[in-house]
Amino acid sequence: MAIEGPIKELSLMDLFQLLAMSRKSGVLTLDSAHDVGQVFFSNGNIIRATLQQSHERLGQIMLKSGKVTTPQLERILKDQSTAKERKRFGALATESGFVTKPAVKKALKTQVEEVVFAIMGWQDGYFRFEETNGPRSIPSFPTWIWCFRFPRAANWPPASLTSSPKSG
Repeated sequence: MAIEGPIKELSLMDLFQLLAMSRKSGVLTLDSAHDVGQVFFSNGNIIRATLQQSHERLGQIMLKSGKVTTPQLERILKDQSTAKERKRFGALATESGFVTKPAVKKALKTQVEEVVFAIMGWQDGYFRFEETNGPRSIPSFPTWIWCFRFPRAANWPPASLTSSPKSG
């Protein structure tokens, strides 16, 4: 079952809640004039989120948080580019012994939160949710984190988006 339409016709917060409460698995693709985003769901939980144009890579998040050093980041990126099989940054970082799995999971959560928060600010564009079968094997983050407890949600939408310019 596909759900699609203009972002203006269904608030993204409502859409995320619908997917969570329905325990849907699939990919929500959002297309706006400035970027394209994808949010991956498994049984109603967000498991991944990406932006084509503007999102911070996991390595940069771990560098900023002090979990890896610049030389470690460079080594992991080099290993990633020369590997015969494509491996994700987090897997290489743990295999190298630079970070623990919980540290990678925390950084992934930060990355997903940042992407989802950026997407929540979109006022126009088009969305399409395409259902898939079954859960994925990567860690999931309950959607209610964003729908009900995401700290920034209390301040949503920002005043800059809701206030209209005064006509003079």
